[in-house]
Amino acid sequence: MAELNRLNAQLIKLEGGVESELNLLQLKAALTNEIQKSKNDDLVIDLEKLTTFNSQVLSLLLCGLRMAQKSECRVRFDNMPPGLFDMARVGGLDSVLPRSL
Repeated sequence: MAELNRLNAQLIKLEGGVESELNLLQLKAALTNEIQKSKNDDLVIDLEKLTTFNSQVLSLLLCGLRMAQKSECRVRFDNMPPGLFDMARVGGLDSVLPRSL
């Protein structure tokens, strides 16, 4: 099951695999909460230990990005797995998702 863990004021880790719709809904709620706490700040979401690369995860990241824009928070995705980035690229979303190289 995937988990979202805040390590410090600017760093959140998304780890594991999204195994169910319930897990996805829990992650969206947790991500929304964490982004709202970071209003007007920079926030890094580290994806290094993410093990699921599908449209649900892409949807979660886009949801987080929309929430960040509403909260005037700047979000960057670090360590995006190549498989997930390839999915974003095929869908034309690679230029939308801010990430570090």
